[in-house]
Amino acid sequence: FLSPEALETTRVVNVWRRHPFERLVCLARDCIVHNSSLHMVDASGKWIDNCLDKGFNFDRHRAMVRKYGVKVYIDPAWAEAQARELVHLGDSQADFLRSIGFTDFETVATEDLDAFEYDSAHIDDSVDAWLAWMRSWGVDADATLVRRVVTMGWPKAGQGAGVWGHMNAAIGGGVGKRTRHSPFDSIANADAVMAALEASASDRVRALVAAERVQPGSGQGKDSGVPSSSV
Repeated sequence: FLSPEALETTRVVNVWRRHPFERLVCLARDCIVHNSSLHMVDASGKWIDNCLDKGFNFDRHRAMVRKYGVKVYIDPAWAEAQARELVHLGDSQADFLRSIGFTDFETVATEDLDAFEYDSAHIDDSVDAWLAWMRSWGVDADATLVRRVVTMGWPKAGQGAGVWGHMNAAIGGGVGKRTRHSPFDSIANADAVMAALEASASDRVRALVAAERVQPGSGQGKDSGVPSSSV
C-alpha cells in the first residue's frame, strides 16, 4: 500500500470517538450519511432531505443544524449493529494502520483531547492526550508548555515562552466553559434506540445505556423543537 520510503517519512496518530452515537449524529448532521437508517428530521419527525439542494453550503448548513438543535432519526436495529462495531473503532483503526505497515503510533480519544473544555478536573487527561498526539508525530513536546496552552490558551500561553506560532490561531483555554450534552439528546427516537441497545448481546453496547441512565434528563424527548423551515 505504501512504499518503504513513505513509511519511513510518514507519521500517523490514531484518533477515534469512544461514544458511537457522537459519531453517528455528526455523520447525519453533516450530510455524510443520509439514508433511511440515518437522517435528520424536523419537529414533526419528517425527513429533512436538503443535503443535495442546489447551492448547498456545507459550512452554513453545519452551523445551522447545530444552532437549531436539529435531531436525527436512527433505525434502532441498525443503530445496535453500528454500535457493536463502533465501540471497537479505536482497535479496528489501529489494526488497519498496522496492516499497511505503520507500527509506531498512538491511539487517542477525542473525548480526552477536549476533556479540559468541560471540566477542570480533566486537564491532566487532555495534557496526556495532546502529548500522545504529538509523540505519535515524532514530536517530543514540553509537557509544561502543553499544559500552559491547554489551560491559558494560545497565543496567550506562548507570550514569553520562546516558541513560534501562528498568532492568529486561538487554541486551548476556556477550561470548564462548555457543557457536555448526551448524544442521545440529539436523537429523535432516542427511547427506541436505547431499548435496542439494552437488548444487545454486547456488554459494551449495553454499557452505553447504563451510563446514560445515571444522567437525569439525557436521551429524553421525541420532539426536535425545530420547524421544518429552519434547515
